[in-house]
Amino acid sequence: MTSIRPQDLPELRAEVLTWQRQHGAQYFTSCLRAGAQTSYQPLLSTTEEGHQLAHAEAARLSEAELFWVSAEMTELTVAAARSMPAWSLEPEDLPAPSGLIYFDGLPNVRPEFPTTAMAWGSCPPEMAMPALKNSGLWLSCYVDRDWVEAQEELDLSHMRIPLGPLVYDGENIAAYGEREAGDTAFMNDAGRIVEVDDETFINKCSSLVVLKAASLLMRQELADAKVIEVDRAARKRLHRAGHEPAPTRVIELRRPKTAAGTGEGDREYHHQWIVRGHWRNHWHPKRQVHRPVWIAPHIKGPEGAPLLGGEKVYALKR
Repeated sequence: MTSIRPQDLPELRAEVLTWQRQHGAQYFTSCLRAGAQTSYQPLLSTTEEGHQLAHAEAARLSEAELFWVSAEMTELTVAAARSMPAWSLEPEDLPAPSGLIYFDGLPNVRPEFPTTAMAWGSCPPEMAMPALKNSGLWLSCYVDRDWVEAQEELDLSHMRIPLGPLVYDGENIAAYGEREAGDTAFMNDAGRIVEVDDETFINKCSSLVVLKAASLLMRQELADAKVIEVDRAARKRLHRAGHEPAPTRVIELRRPKTAAGTGEGDREYHHQWIVRGHWRNHWHPKRQVHRPVWIAPHIKGPEGAPLLGGEKVYALKR
């Protein structure tokens, strides 16, 4: 699959946006007729719904702030998402009201989950599902064009339109302030809260839970965020195509110095041990909410003491 550099993301967004404006209505109409819009049930005629879907997606893309997540940060996000406790999403939890986020290497981390980019924004009231009691989030998933073209069982020739560089591959609609399908714990048919196993994580709501985990992690010190502006040549190309150049926020994994702790209180320890990565609930007094915070793997115990289990630990240092 083609790897996208951070500086390429503004032009990639412009290409996808242009494609949506030119071919989106026909694409969505074909998907509706084929029954491929599983998260959204149309209420109007198929053609009218197709135009409405394309218009709404173009609006989200045009307003989106841009985020590029490095391969290392992507790998951490997916690993942490598997054990993320359930929490109800609010608009302030997202890094921007509307966004386009590109996860470098996501299909390599999760071959069964081909999504490589996601776009999000508000869910238009006329498109909200009946069960969406509060205002909600519309999360669009995109896969790489090369991946689509490599799938022999997929035949899109009936659409008679060219594929864009990123191909729309479904959506996830979630209500703010309520338990979403994207949580790693959910209510089953018997009304009991159960943990999501790997198969359910893969097949149900991977896109939303990955975005939620990424939104939490990029706010922590373990994430190194910087802003990249488009260069002069790209700025000219975007202006000629009628698009406004936009900066890209690059999210990379910070490489901290690791120090061995001495343990809890005044107890004397004679070994070191590995504390695995895990989530811990943290209270935000200004917002009056709890949100999970990721505690990175680290070593505890006195420096120089033998490591329990005799495992080798490779520390990431600056």
